[in-house]
Amino acid sequence: MKIILKEKILSIISSMEEANNYFKKLTDKASAVELFLTCQETAAQIGDIIEKNESQPGKVIEYLENYCELVYQLYICEGTEWGALVDKLEMQVEKIRSGIEKVIPSDSMKAVFLPYIASMWDTFHSIYLSAKEDLRFDVKVVPIPYYTLGPEGQILSEHYEGQEISEYAKITDYRNYDFQREQPDIIFIHNPYDQYNRVTRIPEAFYSSQLIKYTSRLVYIPYYISKEKTLDHFMQLPGVRNAWRIFAQNETIREQYIESGIASEKVVALGSPKLDMVVSFSKKKQPIPDEWSALKNKKVFFYNTSLMDIMNRGDLFLKKIRYVISVFKEHKDMALLWRPHPLSIATIQATAPELLNDYLNLIQDFKNSGIGVYDDTGELDRTIAISDAYIGELQSSVSQLYEATGKPMYYIENYNPDFMLEERYARCLCAEVIDKKIYMYSWEYNSIFVYDEITKTVRVERGDDTALGCEKFLYLQSIEDRNIIYFVPSAALNVIKYDISDGNRKLISIRNEGKAFDPVIFGGKLYLLPIYYSDYFASIDLETEQVEYISTHYREQFPNIKNLGEKSLFYGNTVLGHSVWRISFIGAFLQRICFDSNEIQYIEIENLKEPLRGIAFDGKYFWGAGLYGNKIYKWDPNENKIICTIAIERWEQLQKTMLFSDIYFFGNSIWVFFKRECNVVRIDPTTKNIKILDFSNIFELRFDGNEQQLFSENIRMFGKYIYLFPYHANGIIKIDIETNEVYFEKIYIESQQLLKKISGSTLSESICSLKKYLQRVKQSKNSACKNGYMLAGDRIWKYILDNLYM
Repeated sequence: MKIILKEKILSIISSMEEANNYFKKLTDKASAVELFLTCQETAAQIGDIIEKNESQPGKVIEYLENYCELVYQLYICEGTEWGALVDKLEMQVEKIRSGIEKVIPSDSMKAVFLPYIASMWDTFHSIYLSAKEDLRFDVKVVPIPYYTLGPEGQILSEHYEGQEISEYAKITDYRNYDFQREQPDIIFIHNPYDQYNRVTRIPEAFYSSQLIKYTSRLVYIPYYISKEKTLDHFMQLPGVRNAWRIFAQNETIREQYIESGIASEKVVALGSPKLDMVVSFSKKKQPIPDEWSALKNKKVFFYNTSLMDIMNRGDLFLKKIRYVISVFKEHKDMALLWRPHPLSIATIQATAPELLNDYLNLIQDFKNSGIGVYDDTGELDRTIAISDAYIGELQSSVSQLYEATGKPMYYIENYNPDFMLEERYARCLCAEVIDKKIYMYSWEYNSIFVYDEITKTVRVERGDDTALGCEKFLYLQSIEDRNIIYFVPSAALNVIKYDISDGNRKLISIRNEGKAFDPVIFGGKLYLLPIYYSDYFASIDLETEQVEYISTHYREQFPNIKNLGEKSLFYGNTVLGHSVWRISFIGAFLQRICFDSNEIQYIEIENLKEPLRGIAFDGKYFWGAGLYGNKIYKWDPNENKIICTIAIERWEQLQKTMLFSDIYFFGNSIWVFFKRECNVVRIDPTTKNIKILDFSNIFELRFDGNEQQLFSENIRMFGKYIYLFPYHANGIIKIDIETNEVYFEKIYIESQQLLKKISGSTLSESICSLKKYLQRVKQSKNSACKNGYMLAGDRIWKYILDNLYM
C-alpha cells in the first residue's frame, strides 16, 4: 500500500481511539446515536480502501468487522456490561492499528518532473526541493528533448538541455525512464501544448494526452505568470484539460480558468514557484562572473525582451531595442544586461523571418559596443540577483518575477511609438466635466488629471494608493453626484470617492473580477452593473458606504449560452422612472433592473432582428443603434413596436461590421457615435433628418488600425458641448451642439509632474522617458529584496499530499 494512503488510514484510526475515550465518559447513550453510526461507517470505509489497495491485508478486514459488531453491541447494551464492552472496543482498535502497521507494507511513492528548457526549471525548483526532502517519495527529474519549428511547422532542430538542468537537480535520462513500468504517482509538467505550439514542440511520447495513461495525478505548473490575467488561449490547451490539478498564481487567474470551463476543484491558487527561486537567490549576494566584467562597478539594468514583443509589433520592437542601446551608450556609468527570451530567434524564424537579419545584427552591435552583457544562459535567477533595476515588457512572466524582488522597474510598451518624447499624455476613458474643469482618470497610469479649460493647464493628483503607479485600465467609468465623483473600477479593487471641492479621496473596497461596470445613481445608492458575465451586481449606500451584492441569476436565466462566463452580456445605464434599461449583446432584447425590488426583467423587442449596441431615451421613445451594420431603430416601449428604422446610407456596405460604439440623447437630438470612424451622426427625433459631422481632418485622430476603438463610451455633455475622449490622441474632442463645429483640444503634461505624484519604484514608458528613469534609479538606494515571502512550492507540495487520496 502506498505509504501516504497508509498514513491517512492510521490518522483516521486515531479518531476511532478518541471515540473510545468519549464512550468511557458517556452518561446518556441517547445523545451518542450519531457517533455509533459514524464509527461503523468509518470502519467500513477503511475496509473498502484496504481491499482496493492491498492484496494481502492479513486479518485487518476481520478486525474491522469485529469492531463494527462491538459498536453494535455497545449501542444495544442496557446493563452493567457497558464498561467491559468499551474495554473490548479499545483493544479491537489497537488490533486494527497494529495489523495495519505491521502487516500492510509501506510502499514508497513516485514523483517525476518533466522539464524541457533549462531556463524554465524555476517553475519546478521549489516544489522539487520540498519533494526531495520527503523520504516517502522516490523523486526523479527527467529532462525531455524538444524541437524548434519553422514557419510551416516543420522541425528545424532538436534540443536537449539535461546538462544545464543537472546543475540544479540530479537527473534521469529520458531514454532510461519507462513510464509503463514506473507508473508514477505524480507527474509534473510545465509544457501544456502537446502538438499546439508554433515555435517549439516536445516528442509525442511526452504529450499530456499520453502521460495520463500512466498516472491519475498529472500536475500542471504554469510557466507563464501575469500580474492580472493570463492569456486566454492557455485555458484550452491539452495539458490544462488533462491535468488533475492546475496551480494558478492567484485567485484572479483561478477564476479565469473556471470561467473557461475548467472544473473549480481542479484549479488551486497557491502562488507561482517561479517567484520562490528568484526571491531566495536574490537574498544572497551574487558575484559577477569574470566574463561579465563590463558590469562591474556600474548600475546594472536587466533588459528583458519577450516573445509577445516580437509577435505583436516586430518592427517597433526592433526600433525600441536600438533606442535602448543608444541611451546606454550615453551613460557610461551604467550597464545593460540584455537577456532576451530563450526562444526569441526561434520565434522570429517561425513568425517574422523577414526581421531575422536585422535582429541578429542588433545583437552583434550590442556585443561589440561594450556597454553591457548579452545573457543567453539559462540562469535567469542569477541575472535578476546581479541587476539593480529592470527594463522590459509588463506582461512578460519575467517582469512578475522581478517585481517580487522589490527593485526598481520600468515597463517598455511596444504598442506605443512615442517612446522618445519628454511630454506625457493626459489620456483618459472616463471623465466628468464640472464648471469648465475636466476631471479625468488616466487609462495609461494610476493618476487623476484636472484640466482647466480656461487656463489650459493640467493638475496631476494621486490615484488609487493600493495599485502601482504604472497600472493601466484601473478605472474606465465615472459618475458625479453633488460634487462627488465616483471613479468606477475595471482592473482596480476599489471605487474612488473624489470630492472636487478639496481633492480628498476615499477608497470603497468592492469585489471585482476585473470586469467593467456601468454606474447608476438612484435613491441614494450607487449601482455597479456588470457589462461582462458576473454572478452579482453591487449597490453602495452613498451615506454609509455599505456595499450590498445582489444575485444576477444569469446562469439560470441563460443556461443554453456557451461560454457564458467569457461574454459581454449587457451594457448601458438609461434610467427611466425607478428602473434602468440596458441593451443585450446576446439577443434582440433589453434588460430592465427595477431599483425598488432589484428584480431583473428581459423585454424582447418585437420585429427587432439583431442585438443593439446602445440605447437612448428622448422622453417618449427609445432609440437603439444596431450591433452590426448601419441601422438606427426607434422603439415605442408602451406598444413594444419598432416604429421607425433609419439606415445611414454612407455605411450601407458595412452590414456585418460593428460600426457604432454608442448612442445618446443630448440637446433635443439623437447622437450616434462610431467605433472606428471620425464621424458623428446627429438625428432630429421629430423630423428624422440626419446630419453627419466629419472630423477626419483632425490629424491627431488618424486611425492606424491597431486600436480596436477610437473613443471611450464615456461621453459627457456640459453647457453647449459634447466631450469625446479618444483612446490614443493626446487631447479631447469638443462638439458645439449649436453650430455642429468640432474642435480638438490638445492636452500636454510634463513627465516631471507625474514623477512627483506617482510613488513607488515601478514606472512605465507612459509615465516618463527611459532617460528620466535611469536618473531616478541612479539616485535611488533601493536594492533590497522583499522579506517574509512564503514559498509557493512548499504550499503546493503540502496541498498535493493532503489531497492525493481525497
